[in-house]
Amino acid sequence: MLLNMVQKQIGYVSEEHFRLALDMATDDIKANRIAFGKRTSLEEALEIIIACIKVVQKIEKGSSTEPPTQNNYNRNELLCASITA
Repeated sequence: MLLNMVQKQIGYVSEEHFRLALDMATDDIKANRIAFGKRTSLEEALEIIIACIKVVQKIEKGSSTEPPTQNNYNRNELLCASITA
């Protein structure tokens, strides 16, 4: 359901990139919203997921060998990249 909603807004996203971005978005929501007692609407969650997908895609463009996966990029590297993106 979420993948379909995202793809309607930004076009095709692979399942692998979506899962990775979803993990990043979950961590972001936990750290920046739940920890402060805020609720996240579906629209806000979609915005966060799309931002995370853009980070994953940006990292992939910079990688000349493999697309980003949890095997070749750790979560901290992705979160740091999302801060600078």
